[in-house]
Amino acid sequence: MTSTKVTAAALRDALAQVDTEIIQWKARLAQLEARREGILDSLDTIVYPVLSLPVEITAEIFRHYVERAWIGGPSNTQGPVVLAAVCRTWREIALSLPALWSNIWLDGMENDPDEERKQMERLFALHLARTGQHPLKLDANTMSFDESFAQRLIGVSARWEELSLQILSPDVFPQDILHLPALRDLCVTCDSDEFLDNDSEPIIAFSDAPALRKLQLSDVLVEMIVLPWAQLTELVLKDLFPHHCVEILAHTTSLRDLTLEQTRTPHDPAAPVITSSTVTMLKIRGYMASELAVVDFLTLPALEELQVAVPDSPERYDRLSDFVRRSRCELKSLSITHIDEDLHATLEDAGGLPRFLSDTPSVTTLNITRMGWESLNRLLVHLDVFRWTYLQQPATQCMLPNLENLEIAMEGPRIPYPEMVDTLQQRRFGERLEERPYGDSEMATAQLKRFWFRIPKIVWGTVTSEEKILEWRAKGHDIDVDDLRIFRLDAEEE
Repeated sequence: MTSTKVTAAALRDALAQVDTEIIQWKARLAQLEARREGILDSLDTIVYPVLSLPVEITAEIFRHYVERAWIGGPSNTQGPVVLAAVCRTWREIALSLPALWSNIWLDGMENDPDEERKQMERLFALHLARTGQHPLKLDANTMSFDESFAQRLIGVSARWEELSLQILSPDVFPQDILHLPALRDLCVTCDSDEFLDNDSEPIIAFSDAPALRKLQLSDVLVEMIVLPWAQLTELVLKDLFPHHCVEILAHTTSLRDLTLEQTRTPHDPAAPVITSSTVTMLKIRGYMASELAVVDFLTLPALEELQVAVPDSPERYDRLSDFVRRSRCELKSLSITHIDEDLHATLEDAGGLPRFLSDTPSVTTLNITRMGWESLNRLLVHLDVFRWTYLQQPATQCMLPNLENLEIAMEGPRIPYPEMVDTLQQRRFGERLEERPYGDSEMATAQLKRFWFRIPKIVWGTVTSEEKILEWRAKGHDIDVDDLRIFRLDAEEE
């Protein structure tokens, strides 16, 4: 009996101790909660520097930060949605700026799941609601949209300012004339084979666009679309045959800037030559040397600026010379990209650039990009005025006598790292005689044990040349020497 009573008393004492500790911990917890509330109140009184800026300044920062509003495709960290998610203040500012939401990029494929496409439509509708009545810049060139999406796009056509889209099927885009009072920049990509195979009617939606001045067409023939051609001042034609370009240029009577990209190889060399008396700037861009052939079909007597960005080829400069002579134009600015002396096997080929420059004496600005060192050496020889004095010719007869601005971007020496890796991989373990199917001892290779690849850091140069260039710059001449580095034989290796 006694032991039982003692045990019960001990348990009651233990329970009392636990209750006391609970009371103490609750009191401590109440103290911590009170302290937490005080810290929160103190935090609320702190104004972060970024939030202390006037709304106008924050809004201007937002305008510079936001590139465009991305819907679909890869996520982008510079969209307005990101800014609106930072805090309540930023959200209010972002939502008050329709311009942030008005530059929209749409990315969606035809085989995207239905739920993703519906989500894109919801996001598109949300962005449009936040644009108010602000002019729209819409890029849907990678978007394969259906009729429903097209209707939503057309619903805001009166606010189109810049529009880029692809119309892969003639049945998707409605055959109606839209009133487009704000449209000034249009880019259309089509599939000409799809249109021609289906004998489709031309697209007339963009024919009423009084502000349209800049146009880009990719794989779009003149008979596929109706446009206010005569008012265009800038035109980009891409992925067309030269004769298709000629057909379009016949309608662009006010054109000033013309860009021809990735022109297809002509299959009819006897196609007519188009003369445009208003074009002052021509840009030729492509990935194949043959794409320069489009100049054979052009005569541009008012041309002042020529930019050529296609791979080099032996016939490049003869073709350009023929074009300039035929046009009888007075070029003021000339830009050429990629000059590869390895392609010019003969001295006559190597002298193509100097010969072409001799046909353009009116040039005042010359810009050459990706030029090899041998080509630079040949160019400098022909630019040397004293060379003409030595030949007892007047200095005015030298190449480019009116040159005022010269910019040359050199092509760095190419180190064949991929080929080097392949070779080392092949010789890493060598090759045994028995591995050869015919047992030819001369074809066996040893195992490569050591490889030492050195890139010289010291090349010929003179202190006088370096000091002279720096002296000219110190006198105020416009010479960019930020990357100037002339090595001397007495230089120490790094």
